[in-house]
Amino acid sequence: MNDERGSIWRKWDLHIHSPFSVLNNGFGNDFDNYVKEIFKRAIEKKIAVIGITDYFTIDGYKKIINEYLNSEEKLKELFSDSEIQSIKKILILPNIEFRLHELVEGRRINFHVIFSNEVPIRDIEEHFLHELDFVHESLPFEKDNQRKLKESNLIELGEKLQNEQAEFKGQNPLFTGMLTATVQHSDISKILDDSRFLKKYLIGVPSDEDLSKIKWTGQGHMIRKSIIQKSNFLFSSTPNTIEFGLGKKHKNQDDFIKEFKSLKPCIWGSDAHAFEKIYEPDFERYCWIKSDTTFEGLRQIIFEPEERIFIGKRPQFLDTINNSPTKYFNKLIIKSIDTYKGNNGKWFDNTTIEFNNGLCAIIGNKGKGKSAIADVLGLLGNSKVSITDQKDKLFSFLNKSKFCKKGYAENFEATIFWNDGIKKSKLLSENIDFSDNERIKYIPQKFFEDLCSTEEDTNFREELNNVVFSRVENKDKLAKNTFHDFIAYKTELINDDINDFIIKLKELNIEILELSKKQSTDYKTSIENKIKGKQEELDAHLKIKEEISVIKNPSEDKELSEDQKSKSDNISKLLLQINSLQNEIEENSKKQEILEIEKYVQIPTKVCTCTDLNCAASPI
Repeated sequence: MNDERGSIWRKWDLHIHSPFSVLNNGFGNDFDNYVKEIFKRAIEKKIAVIGITDYFTIDGYKKIINEYLNSEEKLKELFSDSEIQSIKKILILPNIEFRLHELVEGRRINFHVIFSNEVPIRDIEEHFLHELDFVHESLPFEKDNQRKLKESNLIELGEKLQNEQAEFKGQNPLFTGMLTATVQHSDISKILDDSRFLKKYLIGVPSDEDLSKIKWTGQGHMIRKSIIQKSNFLFSSTPNTIEFGLGKKHKNQDDFIKEFKSLKPCIWGSDAHAFEKIYEPDFERYCWIKSDTTFEGLRQIIFEPEERIFIGKRPQFLDTINNSPTKYFNKLIIKSIDTYKGNNGKWFDNTTIEFNNGLCAIIGNKGKGKSAIADVLGLLGNSKVSITDQKDKLFSFLNKSKFCKKGYAENFEATIFWNDGIKKSKLLSENIDFSDNERIKYIPQKFFEDLCSTEEDTNFREELNNVVFSRVENKDKLAKNTFHDFIAYKTELINDDINDFIIKLKELNIEILELSKKQSTDYKTSIENKIKGKQEELDAHLKIKEEISVIKNPSEDKELSEDQKSKSDNISKLLLQINSLQNEIEENSKKQEILEIEKYVQIPTKVCTCTDLNCAASPI
């Protein structure tokens, strides 16, 4: 590990170009000045990791490592001693930027490979770069003429193209060669499948540049998909792409992983080609990574892509720490006092431990001091050691049967450093001051074992309740002093609410029952009235029907009344009138048809049988 504190939020910039990026170099040719600028600015802006980027080569990275970082003389020529000390804590990684064979709207797709600093430069050049091929020229009926990706071959390609194409003349041959050379991403993957590079490289693509112009519903679907599938991360700072890479645009993460093979964390950099852009990405979208400053730390982003990366001005966690400096400590020092003449190395040899402000775990074999460190922190934090003031019964190291037995403890002093600038020192022989504020809640291993070994869990539950209540804000404690009182009060309020709801529920049930009864009676009466009305209508219709039947078909044995005879006579007269009207209508209809025909047919007045076509009497 580069930092014993482990995973800490730091700013990384993995995309800084060098003067060897001949396709776009705004730094000039003074490499000393370039090195001074990138490191002085990194110290000023607190950049922890730098990715030195070049097209098709690692020349910039190689020169920085070999001629500067590995040369104390050169470093002292350019930097002060304090600056050199800071520079040596900065991790430098090689980032190679390729131009792929695929073309999108006149531009080649960019493709990055970041290597571990543990991979020898010679292996990257000889066993990776120089194994890649690019097409030098093609011939009919023959295999393409390919060359290895070496600077000399790129220069030769540039010179060849300048002789063939007037527009290239006047350019640096290496520029022309790099501008036009392309490689296959499948070849890159194939060569990286080498034990030399196992778990020592990451592939990234700028998904918001050329790739985003390929429509998912178009012919380039598989080009875009296959490149993203093989990538370990995406170069992007846009929120939509970040969510896409985390699988949040899909129905679930499993569906995204099934389609794209893994989650794709997004990292970002300044992509600086000139001094004014160094470590200054657009919109202050800085890349923060929570890890140790090692390549292995970088690899952790592919396992925890959401938890390990933040792109923006500053992670919220750091603001939380700054806003609550009294709740975090950062360092512990244990040293012997001046009057002690014993063997310091047997216990503490002026021990200094720096702590992460996140979750910390103290790891070590048995007897290596884990419990000692925990006890010392509990003592300095004035922990009340749960419900007892008898430190000797609970501390496994700071008790009279061990460290305090022969008077060792009184010869050592421990100091804790809080983020608010306060430091607290105590002799290891001192006791906890119950009159002072408790700044650390410490549950010793012995106390925890005693709680868990009892048949009843009363003490354990009580201790958990106390810990929970200690984390409740004062404004939310409702003026109660203990968790038990708080729960009793809240329970009473809840029970009162429950009783009120029960009363209201009973009232509502009675009201519903009454409404149901009333609705049932009214509905029944309404239906009966409707049935009665319909029955009366039916009886009236039946009576009329019967009268009509009698009038139309009087029975022989039943003589019609005077009223019925009158109605029968009227019906007979009406029928005769109807028949007369129907005959008249039919006659008029025929006459109308004849008149309509006469409009279109002219009957000749003279008839002639001659064959003269101009004869007026001819029917033709």
